[in-house]
Amino acid sequence: MLVREGQRLVELRWDGIQLFIQEKDPEQPCIWSSVTLYSSAVIEKREGWFREWLQQHPQPTVDAIRQFHQFAGDGDPTHSLRMNRQNALLTISLTSIVRHHEVAELIYEDFTQSTFSQLTIPPPYAIA
Repeated sequence: MLVREGQRLVELRWDGIQLFIQEKDPEQPCIWSSVTLYSSAVIEKREGWFREWLQQHPQPTVDAIRQFHQFAGDGDPTHSLRMNRQNALLTISLTSIVRHHEVAELIYEDFTQSTFSQLTIPPPYAIA
């Protein structure tokens, strides 16, 4: 879980046994992987993909970020960002929220239904 309070960003992670709390720099890109779905080695691998991608995309666009989330990986669908474990456990959607001054746009893609939606989020919900 990510908690934003003013200019602070705090990560709360539960691994089923222990709670981990870490303050994050809200100005720096981050990637998270579920500690209950992935081993620490796989999480590190996914973080490596993200670092390499950031080197190639120092000012990423929304489209580039969405492409990364759909296609990043090493060919093993069990650990790819768009994960698929024998169609029993899989990534079902991708959601992005993009702020444009006082309004925001929600972009939602449902992989199971092959649908794509874009919606405007009006004020006051879009104001940070």
